[in-house]
Amino acid sequence: MEVAPIQTWAVSLLFTMIVAFFLLGGDYSSFFLLVCPISALLFRADQLLDAKEIAYNKSPAESNLHKSVNPM
Repeated sequence: MEVAPIQTWAVSLLFTMIVAFFLLGGDYSSFFLLVCPISALLFRADQLLDAKEIAYNKSPAESNLHKSVNPM
């Protein structure tokens, strides 16, 4: 399984914010404003990696369907 750099950063940011929230008794409004976009980014990065994996694992017949043929 391939891990994108954006996933590493997102997980580290989420981990530190969640730990700080529970240890310091943080405010819900600022917590959700920061955690929700990072969670969405992490989810989207995972989908993009899945799409990339599917694109690279196509069979040779599928990859030749969209290539243009040079008549010369």
